[in-house]
Amino acid sequence: MTVTYTLQSPVGSRQKFMFEGIIYATDILQFEGVTQQYIVTKRTLVVPFKLDEPIEDVLLETEVYKP
Repeated sequence: MTVTYTLQSPVGSRQKFMFEGIIYATDILQFEGVTQQYIVTKRTLVVPFKLDEPIEDVLLETEVYKP
């Protein structure tokens, strides 16, 4: 299932992206064309109105990753 992820704070010109998989808090993201990496600090599931439908939208809060 493809999930649409929305970034709380845009990275470059990217606000949303689709990914076939699950992204969790503490995951590190590397976006194409951006040299910095970002760590997911919080994720919020956007629950569909009908609870029998799958969750397809997730809001991610990120910050610059500093190893």
